[in-house]
Amino acid sequence: MKKAENVGVTVELADERGFELFAAMHQEMVARKHAADSDPVELLPSLHRHLLPALRPVTVIARHEGEPVAGAIIAIFGDTAYYLYGASRDRALKLDAGYALHWWIVGWLSTSSAIWYDLGGAPVGSMLRQFKSGLTGKQGRIISQIGERDYWVRADQRIAADALFRLRDAGQTPRRQLARLKGERSQSRAG
Repeated sequence: MKKAENVGVTVELADERGFELFAAMHQEMVARKHAADSDPVELLPSLHRHLLPALRPVTVIARHEGEPVAGAIIAIFGDTAYYLYGASRDRALKLDAGYALHWWIVGWLSTSSAIWYDLGGAPVGSMLRQFKSGLTGKQGRIISQIGERDYWVRADQRIAADALFRLRDAGQTPRRQLARLKGERSQSRAG
């Protein structure tokens, strides 16, 4: 976090161009990682237009020297904020922009109805799990659970969340699931 602050990483809620900036970073990240692009990020602008304002996902962008280097798509439903998608450019890694981005989000969420920040799952030994451990620190908790365990007070929240979960799960193609399982098996053998 200090490194990101020292090099001048700034974070903000994006305006209406946020989805475009995010999509460009996401595309670069997928190419950099040589990953299958199955995240339906192209549907986010339409989803944003059709949901009630209180249910719309927002885009958070981290910048360095004015240029977008990392981003996140966040949706708040009831008392939980969901990290739907993330993206970063290559230079974001050297700047620790991901930490700056998520710490900013945590601060922003503290002024909202959210008391939980759901970053999604991460296999043991993965870089994402390491990132989550660093983000939560010694006082935080990483809670593992199997399946969805969500509670909705209002029907519109439930409908919006179900739509977002379907979008997220659409990215879990059989090829991606197989790659994930192979990765988990090789990690368990190495450990």
